[in-house]
Amino acid sequence: MLTTKGFGLLTGSAGRGKTTAVRNWASGLNTSLYKVVYSSLSTLTVNDFYRNLAAELGAQPAFRKTDNFKIIQDEINRLVLEKRQTPVIIIDEANYIGNAVLNDLKMLFNFEMDSKDRAVVLLSGLPQLNSTLRLSIHEPFRQRIVMNYNLEGMTKAEGHSYVAAKLNGAGCTQTV
Repeated sequence: MLTTKGFGLLTGSAGRGKTTAVRNWASGLNTSLYKVVYSSLSTLTVNDFYRNLAAELGAQPAFRKTDNFKIIQDEINRLVLEKRQTPVIIIDEANYIGNAVLNDLKMLFNFEMDSKDRAVVLLSGLPQLNSTLRLSIHEPFRQRIVMNYNLEGMTKAEGHSYVAAKLNGAGCTQTV
């Protein structure tokens, strides 16, 4: 996703490690190349979402939705074109995002008449997010998803192997 940019989708049942996986991935990104923005506050109106995103990007939010839309696009352009940083926007608990915000996301990240993807936008949430995105009103958004991954978690055997490897790495040679 870092090279193609665009929208990504990470889903999985509760407790599967989605947030941990995203946190580990994001913490490994070079901060001079990527501006990571994380939000788990996903039950917002469109303008509240815009205001929050503008502030997280380091811009001063405005009162009106149209102003915030422009502020966000201008800030993303500034990051990409002037600072040579790719914005990485992570929206956790995305299964709670309303249809209005999902509808606006596609427009918000439309640059140069939909010819440029300037940011990485990762939506992470429960499998219900897939059901929401299957609605016909979200077809245009769904077509823009460049990565879709469902986190299954480990099998019992994989869990045992993982724990054994970690214990062995820590110097424990006894079977637990």
